Amino acid sequence: VSLRTTLIDFYGTSGDIERALQIFHSVQMHEQCVWCIGSMMEAYYSNQRYDECFQLFQSISSFNPSFQPNLACYSIIFKYATQTTAFHIGLQLHEQLKQSPKNRWMLQDVSLQCKLINFYGKCGRVAQCEAIFADIQRAQYDAYQTQICIWSAMVTAYGRNGRMDKVRDLYTALKDNKIRNC
Repeated sequence: VSLRTTLIDFYGTSGDIERALQIFHSVQMHEQCVWCIGSMMEAYYSNQRYDECFQLFQSISSFNPSFQPNLACYSIIFKYATQTTAFHIGLQLHEQLKQSPKNRWMLQDVSLQCKLINFYGKCGRVAQCEAIFADIQRAQYDAYQTQICIWSAMVTAYGRNGRMDKVRDLYTALKDNKIRNC
């Protein structure tokens, strides 16, 4: 299955979605895994087949009732929600993660936090972006100090929403904190 997952990734990112689908469908139902499903979701997303990406996310448990979306699946689906400006979907999934004792830990992942800032920024919810950014500063100070992707997402959110004063302030803070890289 791991070879097939790798091949789905390869064909999906190289634009051969039909080949990726063929490999995905060749995996027997009892061999299917969440990683393989996530790879197919990414293939759909990379090929701008957003509705199919979302439909696959929604059907994860149909492969096996014990299957639950993993961090990679949530990461992809937040990219989908950002790209399609599907505010209600992104908001609902974010709330589900917050309410789930089993999955709440995912909200501490820097990559997912950046995707959430991007999502809320594109949807015009700057206050939510600021809340996530402040949570990172408070709860994950090391990531706040070292991860440029967090700062970049916040700068983009401000810029996208015409808050150039905040962009300048954040850029100054970024230089003052000597943020390194992602």
